[in-house]
Amino acid sequence: MYQGALSAHHTFENGLSLQANASLYRDDGDEYFEAKVRDPIDGRFVEVELNWENWRFAIHNSETRLDEFINLSGESKDNRHTSRNLGMQLEVKSSWSDSLSNTTRLEFIKHDIKSAGLIASAEELQLDHDFFVGPRWQSRDLTLNSETVYGYNQSLNIIFGAEYSWEEQSRADVYTNYYNPETGQIFVDEPFYLGGLQVISNHKPFEPLEASFDSYAVYTQVKYTLTESITMFTGLRYDDVIDIDRKLSPRLALIYQFNPVHTFKLQYGEAFRAPVSNELHSNDEVTVGNPDLKAEYLKTTELVWHAKNDNWQVDLVLFDNELEDFINLIPVDEALSRFTFDNVFETSMQGFEFSGTLHINESAWLSSTFTQYIDLPFNPSYKKFGSIVFNYSQGDMQYSVNGIWRDSITVIPAVLPDDPEFSPYHQPSHWLFGATIGWKINDKQGVALQVQNAFDKSTDAFDPRRYDGRVPQKGRQLRLRYTYEF
Repeated sequence: MYQGALSAHHTFENGLSLQANASLYRDDGDEYFEAKVRDPIDGRFVEVELNWENWRFAIHNSETRLDEFINLSGESKDNRHTSRNLGMQLEVKSSWSDSLSNTTRLEFIKHDIKSAGLIASAEELQLDHDFFVGPRWQSRDLTLNSETVYGYNQSLNIIFGAEYSWEEQSRADVYTNYYNPETGQIFVDEPFYLGGLQVISNHKPFEPLEASFDSYAVYTQVKYTLTESITMFTGLRYDDVIDIDRKLSPRLALIYQFNPVHTFKLQYGEAFRAPVSNELHSNDEVTVGNPDLKAEYLKTTELVWHAKNDNWQVDLVLFDNELEDFINLIPVDEALSRFTFDNVFETSMQGFEFSGTLHINESAWLSSTFTQYIDLPFNPSYKKFGSIVFNYSQGDMQYSVNGIWRDSITVIPAVLPDDPEFSPYHQPSHWLFGATIGWKINDKQGVALQVQNAFDKSTDAFDPRRYDGRVPQKGRQLRLRYTYEF
C-alpha cells in the first residue's frame, strides 16, 4: 500500500493566486471468501484553483478503481469497476453597494463509470465461462446559480437566489462478456461468448436512459435579529424538475442565546430528492426502471443545545426525521433475481447526537461523540455508536489514542433459506482502537506512525448481496506517513 499527496500555492505579482493539490492512493487489499478475492483500491485526484480579484476558477479530476470485490450480484476476481469525475467551477463576486452583493457560479460535472459484476457462475449456468454485465455510462451536469445578499441593517439580512440545472445521461452502453449482435440483446450461451469483457455501444434496452432533465429553482432566506439574544432564520425554496416533480421546501430556525455559555436552537426544514435516470429507465439483468416514481421527501426537526466555556464545549441534538415516498429496490420475481424501484414506504427516525471536547491543559485534550436512534433504522445499520479521542503533545512529539464503539446488529431474512447450517447475520457490539505517534523533525519535516484496529478485532459488515450477509472487515493496519514542506 502507498499513499502520497502534494500541495502547492503561489501568488503572482499581478495578484493572481494559484493553488494545486494532487494525491495518489493504492492498496492491494486483503483476501476474502472462498474465491480468495481482494478489495484493491487505486485512486488519483488532481485539483487546481485560480483566484484573481473577484473571480475564481477551479477544476478537478479524479479516478477510482475498485476491482474484484462485491459488484452487483457477487464477488469475483474478474469484477471490474472504474469511475472518473471531471468538475469545473467559475465564480464571480460583485459588490454593488455597501448593502448589496452578488455571487454567480457556473458549475460543470462529468461522471464516467465502467463497471461489470458477476451475475452467474459458469457452474450455475452449466457453461464454460461466468456471466458478467454492468454499465458503461456517462452523465453531465451543468448548474447556473446566482445569489444576492441584501443587508438592510444590522438586524435584517435577506438572501434571494435563482438556479437552473441541466442533467444529461449522455452515454448508456453495456459492459458484458455475452452478446448476440444479430438480435442486439445479451444472450447467455456459449456461441455468444465474447472472449472477455467488451463495451457494447447503442444497446437498445439502455436507450431510454439517454435522457436529459431540466430543473429550475428560486429561493429566499431572511435573517432577523429580534433582540440581542434571539435570532430568527426563515427560508423558502421552490424546485421544478420538468416532467418529474415540483416541491416547495420551507425552513425555519430560531436561535436563543441564554447567556455567554448556553445557546439553544430550534430548526425545521424540508427537502426532496428527485429520482435519477437509472431509477426511472434502467433495463438490465438486475434492475428495471419505474417511470412513475415520485420524489422522496424529508422533513427534519432539530432541537440543539450548545454550551461553550474556556476549556470545554458540548453539543446535544435531538432530532426527528420524517421520510415520505422513500425509493427502494423491490423484487419483481419470486427468485429475487431482478428488481425494480418504487416509492415503497414512509418512515420516521428519532434520536439524539452528542459531541463534546475537554481541554485538560495546554498539552492534552479529550473529545467524544455518541449517537442513539430511538427505533431501529429502516436499513440494517447501527442503532447506537460513538467515539472517543485523546490527544497529547509534548515538545516535538504528538500522541493520539482513539476508539470507536458500535452497537450489535442482527439481520433476519424475510425468507429463511432451506439450509440447516445457515445462521443469520449477527455482529456483537464492539470497540475498535487506534493510535498515532507523530514527530516534528524540524520546521519542514515530520513523520507519523499510525495503527488502526490495534487489537486486530475481527468484525463483519452487512451486505445483502452475500448469502449470509457477512463481509469481513479489515484487521490491524499500520501506516507510516512522512511530510515535507517545500
